Amino acid sequence: MKKIAFICPYFGKLPNYFPLVLQSMKLNSNIDWIIFTDDKTKYEYPLNVKVYYMNLNELKILIKKKISFIEEITPYKLCDFKPFYGIIFKTYLEKYDFWGFCDFDCIFGDLNKFITEDILNKYKKIFFLGHLSLFANNHEIENILLNLLNTKKCQMYLKLNTSIFQLDEIMVPGLLRKNGIEIYQDSDNVIADICCTKKPFKICSEYLSYDKGNIIMKGNVIDNEGLVFSYINGKLIGYFLEEDTIYQKEYMYIHLQKRNMEFLNNINTDFLIIPNKFIPYRKVNKQLLKISAKSPFIYKKRWKISWNYKINPIKRKIKILKYKIFDE
Repeated sequence: MKKIAFICPYFGKLPNYFPLVLQSMKLNSNIDWIIFTDDKTKYEYPLNVKVYYMNLNELKILIKKKISFIEEITPYKLCDFKPFYGIIFKTYLEKYDFWGFCDFDCIFGDLNKFITEDILNKYKKIFFLGHLSLFANNHEIENILLNLLNTKKCQMYLKLNTSIFQLDEIMVPGLLRKNGIEIYQDSDNVIADICCTKKPFKICSEYLSYDKGNIIMKGNVIDNEGLVFSYINGKLIGYFLEEDTIYQKEYMYIHLQKRNMEFLNNINTDFLIIPNKFIPYRKVNKQLLKISAKSPFIYKKRWKISWNYKINPIKRKIKILKYKIFDE
């Protein structure tokens, strides 16, 4: 069986529901998580989660050993370094066949059901989204990414410390395809990527498209009536209404990007995930789904997120232009 490790640097306070994240990791016992963090809160870390405590400056020193042109780094900027974790943390990955990265605003279901041995044998890159992706741990992938690091464009993106440029989701998939590396990207069918601009749970379905040799990320929002999730015995199930009938579907993981979630310590191994909180497990019924569809809670943050989605691309273009003028 192929050995997998996720590399997860995280600086600042871990999510309030991190105990549930750890539980979902524990039940994927044949996969390892390697965490670098400055949060020394006492958690019950399972055996397959290895924790290394360090501050951001110590991580910067570690990164500079492999990427010498880096001067400063912020926790958020680490997003653009994700494709290079296999290079930066190479000494931690010697025994693994695949390395990857993932976010901690996720609850993981049965990963092995969706990342099968057949997929691992066939593909060298599995998924492309920043909240969970895998790379084959071999010289071919490493050399492609090393060559990318040597390009002026990539160095410019990594040096612009106040913005992120989605290198993991756009630039790297395009480069791999040009080098003949096929990407397994069935993520739009198996990941509950929750739209962060909607009050009720809506799933963002995203996929890669190719136009005249260029790679484009496309997506749409799946508009189910009501949507809640159960986590039972390591299985993540989504429930929704269609013509007043309850349907259900198993997912690989749920991604709760930028969503504040209420979490109380009275939750044990099984629980429900509704649009603003985790609650003890109970049977899902139509009434719960109809309440979820209306989502009667305040979600002021979505307006700020929607505005940032519009304004951030403009800010990035301005910063790139300033960098090029200064560089010349």
